[in-house]
Amino acid sequence: MAIMPSRHGGNPGEVTCYLQLINWLLRLHADEETLALQVEEFSKATQQASEDERAFATRLRHLNVLCGFIHSEAMLKSRFVEGCHKAVRSTVRERNTPSLTLAELARIAQTKGDEYRWLREEQRKASALEYKRLAEASRAAWPTRPAFVPRSTPRTRSGSSSQLDEHPSGVDYDAGNE
Repeated sequence: MAIMPSRHGGNPGEVTCYLQLINWLLRLHADEETLALQVEEFSKATQQASEDERAFATRLRHLNVLCGFIHSEAMLKSRFVEGCHKAVRSTVRERNTPSLTLAELARIAQTKGDEYRWLREEQRKASALEYKRLAEASRAAWPTRPAFVPRSTPRTRSGSSSQLDEHPSGVDYDAGNE
């Protein structure tokens, strides 16, 4: 039988904080290997290319649920700052204070991320237009070729069709078969 953690000098079974109780319950009832895999996934979590900052914060909260709420709000915020896109990271680091919640931090990061994605899209459009302009300019510089004109009558190697029946050596091989 496991005894709940207690504070120093206190009665066995007393819990000093909520996280101690959760950790004790997890050690008692959770599969350690599964929990270790979830904790590892949480610690390696980074923002995917297809997800925005709020979706990443939601995924971190979900991973924390799978880990059994063993990570504090500060740890969630720290993982969010380290895992978000590098274009947003410096702004989020500047604005991160202990009084901000993860949702507020995600909102700030979302604003900066939307700005970054908009600028990237504008740059992509500008480069596509530049590429198209250069392609048209290089096409205009090519010399024009005449259109393909088919020959009106087929020509033979020897010139006339009456000479096709004769062998080039002058011997008529079909003469003896008549």
